[in-house]
Amino acid sequence: MESKKKQVKEEYSTLKKAQEVNYASEFHAADEAMKQEKVRKQER
Repeated sequence: MESKKKQVKEEYSTLKKAQEVNYASEFHAADEAMKQEKVRKQER
C-alpha cells in the first residue's frame, strides 16, 4: 500500500515538472512573438 502512494507521488511530481517546462516554453514563445512584433513596428 505504501509503495503505491510513493509511486503516485512520483508520477504527480513528474507531471508537475513537465507542466512547468511546458508553461515556460509557451511563455518564452509568447515573449519572442511580442519582441518580433515590436521590431516590425519600428521598421515601418
